[in-house]
Amino acid sequence: MITYQSLDTDAEWDSLHKQIFPHSHPVADKLILQLKILNAKVVLIESEYLDRDYSDSYSAFYSKVYRRHNRTCRRFHFFNCGLDALATSLDAQTRSKAVNDAADNYLGFVVARPVPHAPLSHAVIKPIPSEPGYQTDLLVHADYDVHLLGANLRISGTPLTQQDSRVGACAQASLWTVGRHMHMRHRGPWISTVSITESASTSHDLELARQLPAGSAFLTPSHMTIALRKMGRQAFFYVADDPKATPKVWSQNLKPADVIHRYVDSGIPVILGLGPNMGAIGHAVVATGIINVQRPQNYHLPIQPTRSVFVDSILINDDQGGANLKASIDKNSVYGEVGWSIEDRLQYLIIPLPDKVYMSAEQAELLARNSLDNYERHWTQLQNQPGLGTSIDAAARFIDSKNNSKLIARTYLTFGYRYKERIIRNSISSTFKNEVIQANLPRYVWVTEFGEFSSQNHLDKSQQRISAHVVIDATASVLWEAELAMHAPGFWLIRSHDEARPYSEYLLNWGLIADDTEYRPKVRGS
Repeated sequence: MITYQSLDTDAEWDSLHKQIFPHSHPVADKLILQLKILNAKVVLIESEYLDRDYSDSYSAFYSKVYRRHNRTCRRFHFFNCGLDALATSLDAQTRSKAVNDAADNYLGFVVARPVPHAPLSHAVIKPIPSEPGYQTDLLVHADYDVHLLGANLRISGTPLTQQDSRVGACAQASLWTVGRHMHMRHRGPWISTVSITESASTSHDLELARQLPAGSAFLTPSHMTIALRKMGRQAFFYVADDPKATPKVWSQNLKPADVIHRYVDSGIPVILGLGPNMGAIGHAVVATGIINVQRPQNYHLPIQPTRSVFVDSILINDDQGGANLKASIDKNSVYGEVGWSIEDRLQYLIIPLPDKVYMSAEQAELLARNSLDNYERHWTQLQNQPGLGTSIDAAARFIDSKNNSKLIARTYLTFGYRYKERIIRNSISSTFKNEVIQANLPRYVWVTEFGEFSSQNHLDKSQQRISAHVVIDATASVLWEAELAMHAPGFWLIRSHDEARPYSEYLLNWGLIADDTEYRPKVRGS
């Protein structure tokens, strides 16, 4: 049965709150607040919804305990428009058309399970819009199709679940968010909290033996990497040198904000392992996006700056706090709302990479910077070639920005064919386009874009520009050449297999570009 409820009064909002969350909880408060900001006007309630996730938990645990539990859930659908036809008409066609006509006003859904201590099975809600002064980018998202009263609805977002301490903890909730996103976005295996715990506890150890059911209280990072392997993902791991220090110390001058940005900008959710906060054990959340701000033109840039210099906060999904929360990068952040910062609490990062990626974003960016060093060395002779026009001045400005740490790097993972599609649509030189379109590229490539600070310091993405980029083979090894293509002011380079000698070194093709100009960076989702 599907019922209609308006959300015009405080009493109606209070009723909704109690229907989903019998008790007060930060997740509940945040969810209701976000729906109010999104101007939700109507909720449609499926009173008997068979939820696959809860059914798995029911079969594995709740069906085996003495206390009786219901097998069905309730699903709540939110709209920011009126649906008067549902309140006044019983005609099936009229009701279905009303829902279908409101598809553009669909805000998402919440599934409430009959478990009073953890009622949120999962939710996908539209992210709230950016406020003046900053730009919100939910970079990890997928489309979720919903069928309601014969109508087809779709919402794009990142799923949130609440830990049910009888079958899992925050680690499982974070892994579930990662797994469900990979399932919906990349056709990965469907996984539940129960299957995550089972995967992580295939080899029992003393940590798991201290919990009943095994793995329900917490999982260690080692258990989490095992679970990710079962999802078909490689767990790439960074840990602070001194987890107890504040702020944390990371080896090799690693900057967590840089790392998080590279992977979420690639559409990869990053699990953030947090140190204890007034408790005995830590916590795990999932990074899903970023909050960008515009910096003053005299902003002090670090050595070898990246796009993270524009990031004020990281968007996270926290099973104890809610979805799309803003976590401050450091004490200088303005828009954080969770009461702690990445700088102070982050102890480790787990990045679930695709199977065929054998090089980290950090290594790829280092190789890309080396490519620019090579470009600078060769340009001293190449710039004397006739007919280069404005490329000479453009290259001089670019090299000056590079050597004075005013060149911003942005590294992301993409499919080789998607990179080619974007380049063809871009305003980059036709000379380079004509070469790229014929190149064979691997399934995955790392792309590092380089742009001058003044050309990058815009909240409006349509105004951002880059001057160069380097393409690195994500399947490469340090034992062979990884650079596949690069463009910098006045110059291009492409490496390809020699068809006559397929197992020899790459063929190197390069050329010069007259009157070269800046061009557009990649926009996530394009």
